[in-house]
Amino acid sequence: ENEKFLLLGEIEKIQGLFWESGIMSNLATCSAWTEPDPKDMPGCQTSDYWFYDGGYTDGPSAAMSLGRYQQEHGADNEVKLIISNNNFDTNDNDNVLGYFATPWNQGIAPGEFIWPPGVGSGPSNNPEQSAQIFEEYFDADGFSATFEPVNGTDLSIAFVNATTVDNAAFGVKAGQKVSLAIINLNSDIPTFIVTEPVITGYTPTMVELAETIAGSQDLAVKMKAFASLPEPTPEDTSSATSAFSCFLGMIPVLLGVFFALL
Repeated sequence: ENEKFLLLGEIEKIQGLFWESGIMSNLATCSAWTEPDPKDMPGCQTSDYWFYDGGYTDGPSAAMSLGRYQQEHGADNEVKLIISNNNFDTNDNDNVLGYFATPWNQGIAPGEFIWPPGVGSGPSNNPEQSAQIFEEYFDADGFSATFEPVNGTDLSIAFVNATTVDNAAFGVKAGQKVSLAIINLNSDIPTFIVTEPVITGYTPTMVELAETIAGSQDLAVKMKAFASLPEPTPEDTSSATSAFSCFLGMIPVLLGVFFALL
């Protein structure tokens, strides 16, 4: 136990060095930039967004995005949030379960450091800050039971109503009502698509997945019901009524492979 606390202390020192030195500056991409070289681009403002990659940034992106939303708009109104989960590595819902009270974050205050489940046996090898932002409790089986299939696809989807808790690490305040649409991709596309051969090899599969999502009538019906929009008719095939357009119009919080698809 003492070794864990010593390790956490060293990690905090390294994090401080990164922030103070500016080493990490502009490693992410600002939505205001239109050219590859950031030195010729305007500074990122509070109305802009940063596009990150990495398990400690896109992993807890729902917590980061909700904290950002509350910073600008407060926590009094009810919001709708879409989370997509690329469950390729472990074929489970741990990425999303961590937003709720669950057996493996019990006794750890939201925002405090926690050892993620399966540490050392997958991509997660380090302690991370607890991304719990909702008070509702789920274990793995109970959470899996909330999902239903999306007809004609490999996707599954769950609709959950939740209430936020305080998590200072992500800027989230307690008491906000949040309606969640959680989409499991159930795909064998990895999130780490790097180098030309890998990109070229997975491009047809990613295109197929994007077309499946965009063309799914069942997904469009489910998402429009979630967003309280009129259901599409079979005759209406415009992109404005596609499930994919529904994602774009609802400011989705996307995890993993969706960054490559959009």
